[in-house]
Amino acid sequence: MEGDDLQSNWSEFQPVADNSNNQDHGYAQSLFDSFIELDDAGDHQIDQQTDNLVLDQQTDNLVAVEEAKLMRDLKASIVKCCEAIAADATTQAYALVSGLRDKSSPTGTTVERLAFYFSEALVARITGTGSLLYNGLIKSRRPIDEILQLFATVAERIPGFGLPIFFTNQTILDETSSAARVHVVDFGIGPGYRWLCLIKDFSERSCGPPHFRVTAVDRPSNALFYPREDVGAKLGRYASSVGVPFEFHSVVTADWDSIEPSQLMIQPDDVLIVTSFHKLRELSDDPKRRFLRNIHAMEPKLFLNAAFPPVGFNSPSLVARAREAFEFYAGMFEDIAASLGESRFAGERRFLEQLRGLELLNTLACEGDERVERPEGYKQWHELMRGAGFEGYKIKPHVYAGAKQMLATYSNAREYSVGRSGNWILLRRNRQVLIAISNWTS
Repeated sequence: MEGDDLQSNWSEFQPVADNSNNQDHGYAQSLFDSFIELDDAGDHQIDQQTDNLVLDQQTDNLVAVEEAKLMRDLKASIVKCCEAIAADATTQAYALVSGLRDKSSPTGTTVERLAFYFSEALVARITGTGSLLYNGLIKSRRPIDEILQLFATVAERIPGFGLPIFFTNQTILDETSSAARVHVVDFGIGPGYRWLCLIKDFSERSCGPPHFRVTAVDRPSNALFYPREDVGAKLGRYASSVGVPFEFHSVVTADWDSIEPSQLMIQPDDVLIVTSFHKLRELSDDPKRRFLRNIHAMEPKLFLNAAFPPVGFNSPSLVARAREAFEFYAGMFEDIAASLGESRFAGERRFLEQLRGLELLNTLACEGDERVERPEGYKQWHELMRGAGFEGYKIKPHVYAGAKQMLATYSNAREYSVGRSGNWILLRRNRQVLIAISNWTS
């Protein structure tokens, strides 16, 4: 097999909007409502025909058994391919990845979709195009309104998106109940959808809204993917519409571990909250420690950290990374399929899978400084936070109870559970931890 035959299919990995689901979700209102309203649109209807129910269950069980076998086979093929790559057995690696691609599709079954993104990442690894593809894809832009609409729908359907918003915002509200000025420094703000709900909550505060400032700190690549000016403008317009005094400041730098308070425009009378949802995984070991010590020295009221993935696959070994990444992403793709499997959510499902595919591309096809995906397990994050001087912020009973109540609003809530581990809230699906969230004080 010639190398020229192994061309990447990343033309399939482009943003696709599903215009059939283009209704106005109301952005923050939609997200907020999803936390408190039970979806009674018929998702829990019980089939009264017992015979049909038994047959359906038997069919579902057979499908589940077959899919589990296909998942095991897929994992074995991926590991073999990575072993061949690591051994410089190029011909064998070509043959194995070609076989993977023959069984893959970005719009097929869950197994086929997972195979697609793994095989494309391995193609990029073999052909040495990982960094080129990753940097090219990370620069692709989508309109901010479209992104927020997608995330609003996703947050209403997948607890892994709704739970962190509720947990984080409720904790901030508790700690700033009478504050005149609140300053959130968000490392890796993304499209900023998390703060729409908080702005709404501030607008309804009995003592009136605080002056709310958001400082977005992003790496240059992430700032291109979610343009800062678009994010700031959208948040500003929404804040204005609900009467919340608002400022937005942006800092674009890859050197998070050496950032100075002056760059963040911290004011003495600010209640300072530092957050990072998932993006601290992009720091390597020494910068992680320096970053945490640096933030601790700023004495924030709270540091809110969400670990995603909540397991680590930061091994220097490609084979080990592939094994660990497969276990996590197989669960993630099943989670996405269970929540967004209906045809009317095809655009949202594809969007999320593309984001996970981008992470996989960097995890498997890039090395050295070009590999920015370096997730740590939440237990490792716990030790890192403690080592930097932070103390765990005790989870308040009403917040924990609220998280459980929020989970119950999802149509497939029975597949999930919310638990605690020290000062971490853990969201599980079928016993796999999907996301871990914690609060810390300096």
